[in-house]
Amino acid sequence: MAHFDWYQATIPEFPRVVADALMTIPRAAELSHGRGRHNYHESAQVLDCDGEVIATMLHGGPNGSPNVTGSGDNAEAVAATIRKHWPQHRVTRMDSCEDIRGDFSTSHAKCRQIARDHRIKAHTRSPDDLGDGSTYYMGSEASSTRFREYEKGKQLRSLAADPDSVPLDWLRFEVQHRPVRDAKETAASLTADQVWGVSAWTHRIARDLLGNGCSRLTVRPRLLSTFERRSIAADRQYGALFAEIAAKFGGWEAVGPYFRDLGQSIPQASE
Repeated sequence: MAHFDWYQATIPEFPRVVADALMTIPRAAELSHGRGRHNYHESAQVLDCDGEVIATMLHGGPNGSPNVTGSGDNAEAVAATIRKHWPQHRVTRMDSCEDIRGDFSTSHAKCRQIARDHRIKAHTRSPDDLGDGSTYYMGSEASSTRFREYEKGKQLRSLAADPDSVPLDWLRFEVQHRPVRDAKETAASLTADQVWGVSAWTHRIARDLLGNGCSRLTVRPRLLSTFERRSIAADRQYGALFAEIAAKFGGWEAVGPYFRDLGQSIPQASE
């Protein structure tokens, strides 16, 4: 079953009303305001209790109506909330993905044949460390429809709380669609499965590579939170220092008070 991995839409409503609706998304705990971008004057982020971003809203300025984005595991909930409250919204971008288990080189060869048959520009991007996983792109960055196939298992291993729970043969197939003109409103009612039918060549990918014969992946390993990733990075950089402080001042329970007292002893800059 395909699912949204990115959902972005312009909503014909006042920002405050949109924010209130987004706060009904499960796990929403806080609304954080910030600076605007992309010609919007302001932004707001819906955060969960761990400070992770669930949705982002840009609003204010010459662009007009608020624009809301949900990505990754939050895309489905954001899309459902927008569609429930504003069925007539306009889609800026929608990514639909399928996760399967398989051999990247085999599926890559099939995708390359489809690209040749339909005269679609394509290229492969491989990291210096092949253990990080490669990505195959079909369609230019400027085109309304683009496809990506990548080694999701290899890319997620460094982000998972339990790396061994991530299958190395996990492949992700993803179609990115940015509708133009009136198609923006039509896209507001498309399901994640229907997004694969927006072009003849994406439909063929779905038919030839995502048919009944493939082994779909349903396991969703827990990923490290932003706080956990920052903590790991800090431990790698300063772990030896923390251990030295603990040994010098009587144990690990002394590390927190040491930094607290250190911060209070440093003179603060005057306003």
